[in-house]
Amino acid sequence: MEWQKVPLALVTVLAFTQMAMGENRTVPRAPIGPRPPITMEMVPPPAAIPVNTIRVDSWADQKLTVSYWDGAAWLQVTLETGKKTDISCAKCTGTIAVKYHDGSAIQQVTLKSGGMYVMGWAPQKGVWVLTNPPRLSDR
Repeated sequence: MEWQKVPLALVTVLAFTQMAMGENRTVPRAPIGPRPPITMEMVPPPAAIPVNTIRVDSWADQKLTVSYWDGAAWLQVTLETGKKTDISCAKCTGTIAVKYHDGSAIQQVTLKSGGMYVMGWAPQKGVWVLTNPPRLSDR
């Protein structure tokens, strides 16, 4: 009978030792369940372009001047580097005629009102172009 008490006592001591050691040792676990949502900042939408207005974004490295027909006369507007400029024509219906010097000749284009356009340098042609973004290489 004596031999049965020793293993039982040994098993009991080992069990308590394992429990004591197990309580001190924590294993990091991945949380269960859905993850918290990712918070992203909302970017405000660009301001709407009014009717009978075009918006020209200057990608030029210098100030440029364009002219537009306001229904009665040609008026000039300076396009500042890296800024957007609105050109409005109250008498125009649906399109605005714009003239600019492309570096080699005067160009005249008719632009649809309510649209966004880009003025920039087309290096493959070696001229300034006024076009819908971002297709400067198409001209």
